[in-house]
Amino acid sequence: VVSTKEKTCPTCTACGKMVDGDSVVMKGEEEKIYHTQCVTCNKCEESIEGKFFMQDGNLVCPKCQEKEFEGRTCFICEKDFAEECCLVSKGKNYHQSCIKCSVCGEGLLG
Repeated sequence: VVSTKEKTCPTCTACGKMVDGDSVVMKGEEEKIYHTQCVTCNKCEESIEGKFFMQDGNLVCPKCQEKEFEGRTCFICEKDFAEECCLVSKGKNYHQSCIKCSVCGEGLLG
């Protein structure tokens, strides 16, 4: 018999267990819900509090993000990725804020 709680509570994206207490909701293309303790870096497995990055759909802490892109620069502005998200396309790295429509100049979300 499935309880009402099991029917109404979402499951954690990371562990797959029911979320009925403290949680973190991440909104994007699809909403993802995590137990607070399940918000961990995919690289170093440390807990993430505050700012984080997404790499290939995985959560990454700022320290690992910095290591990953250390020495790399944006193909457009040629600045490093110290505090901003990096997008990679066809082997080239870009700041999200540097990618703009070539027709209207509006920023592209990606």
